[in-house]
Amino acid sequence: MKSPGRAVSPLLLLAALPLLLAAAPSPSASPPPFVKVNPASGSPGTPVTITGGFFRPGQGVGLYFDSPNSPLGSAVPDNNGNINAQVLVPNASPGSHTVCSAVNVP
Repeated sequence: MKSPGRAVSPLLLLAALPLLLAAAPSPSASPPPFVKVNPASGSPGTPVTITGGFFRPGQGVGLYFDSPNSPLGSAVPDNNGNINAQVLVPNASPGSHTVCSAVNVP
């Protein structure tokens, strides 16, 4: 016959385990790459600056307007993983649009 003390112990360990895992920092965690556009709006032909960070230094970054079917240009991150590119706003219908990036671009 098992004693009640032995039945309770494993349950306490299981309940405490997630707390220990959640508190441990991840050594490889880093923020995801990002891009910003300045100015944030403009008519077609307006020059804008795209900046970003947390990319792998030296790895090609493609810049796109709404989808990979509308390339804006590319950039190569500096030694700190930052990009800085000058592009022109393409012809597009008025409204909200997205500037995005992709890595491993030749």
